[in-house]
Amino acid sequence: MNVDVGAVRLLGAVFLFVFVASLLSERLLASAVRSGSKSEILVNISERLTLMRISNLIALMNCVGIVVLAALLYVVSYGPCREPSPERPGVVPERRSVLPRIPVCQMLGTGNSPPVRGAGAQ
Repeated sequence: MNVDVGAVRLLGAVFLFVFVASLLSERLLASAVRSGSKSEILVNISERLTLMRISNLIALMNCVGIVVLAALLYVVSYGPCREPSPERPGVVPERRSVLPRIPVCQMLGTGNSPPVRGAGAQ
């Protein structure tokens, strides 16, 4: 499978960014909110408003990172399957699923296998 190395490296970097951003956002939120009753939590948030806003901003960047991650996973997983074959230039093969290439899915029998008909099917 010919995959662009730059796309794979960018995919790894986005994975790390999403991981670190989620941990950082959660820690900032926990330090801004603290614990206690509902009224104490609201007072804590009002006293640490800047920390809460930074936590929300990092959570928003994390959401954008997840969307970018999904797009890169699509490019890395399905990109090579849609290239024209060298034997038949100009003819693009139909899209193949990634599931048969995953070992767990092979063990479960999912993927491009034909459906199994029951005893009563004609």
